[in-house]
Amino acid sequence: MIHRAGPKDARLVGRLIGEAFADDPISLWILQKPKLITRIMTRLATHVYVPDGFAEYLDNQLGATMWMPPGGHGQLAGFQSLAALFDMMVCGVPSALGRSSAFGSVMHKVTPREPHFYLFTIGVVPAGQGKGLGGALLRSGLAQADRAGMPTYLESSKADNIPIYQRYGFELRDVPDGLPEGCPPIYPMWRPVKGGAA
Repeated sequence: MIHRAGPKDARLVGRLIGEAFADDPISLWILQKPKLITRIMTRLATHVYVPDGFAEYLDNQLGATMWMPPGGHGQLAGFQSLAALFDMMVCGVPSALGRSSAFGSVMHKVTPREPHFYLFTIGVVPAGQGKGLGGALLRSGLAQADRAGMPTYLESSKADNIPIYQRYGFELRDVPDGLPEGCPPIYPMWRPVKGGAA
């Protein structure tokens, strides 16, 4: 069963995403320290996605998602994400701020301007992978986008995930130019309204 996260669930969402993203190329490139991923994801869940977007998690606590509905995407660079940036500083990774800023500048240029649902993260912990749990989480969020009559945007950090998203109606967009030196590739994907969930 899938639950909508409330304020008391933000730490759980952060922990699940952090564990699922322990090998995420973009997160590791930006943060350099795997242990910091959970801390930053918890901050983002607490200060951005749970209050201003929505997050969902599986009742078996094996996976979670963080979404931003139309109109909220611009808040990611705003005041509420400062707690996550502060963590980058106090955890001894001030260079992460530069990498995060440079990456964010490039991605801002390719982010669609039309209103859309943004899937920031979807993750299933290693013990739950390969069991269809990610698909269940994805279908839940896409159903909300479809009810709202909105398209959906995401950025996949792994090429292996592209065919999975394509099964749910996502189309690969152009890979952005000008990524910072050393940054792994990122794959923006777009799902038109009611693009067809598998």
